[in-house]
Amino acid sequence: MTDGVDNALPDVFGEGSKTSFAELVAIIGRSDSIVLPIYLDTEKEAVRNHQAPATAYVLARQQLVQIAAESGNLIYKARKLKDLQNVYEQVMRDLSTMYSIGYRPANRTRDGLWRAVTVQLIGHPELVARAKRGYYSQ
Repeated sequence: MTDGVDNALPDVFGEGSKTSFAELVAIIGRSDSIVLPIYLDTEKEAVRNHQAPATAYVLARQQLVQIAAESGNLIYKARKLKDLQNVYEQVMRDLSTMYSIGYRPANRTRDGLWRAVTVQLIGHPELVARAKRGYYSQ
């Protein structure tokens, strides 16, 4: 759960991340972990109190969407702290419908290169498959 604003950005108060965003995305891409970003909207208060510019929040939301997509997920949003209860309930519902699938690739070369994978739910247009877009063959 985060507002997504990295304190390493210009005009944002506080010590920033030691890992760059590009490094974070690469780590997520190589990981088997599930990342479920929860965006807590703190923009109005932070901008009003000159803790961060509005542009930092635009970038933060874009980056959280990118992190979620890299992990094969969506971003969850809470406008206020009290909204977190409903968000966490949604996360739990979504986690309860997750499945793990596997397959044997035709190309079994372990060269560390990216292999694209597409998951399709044939015959179920009412369902949506959210999955990582591929993997690194290691």
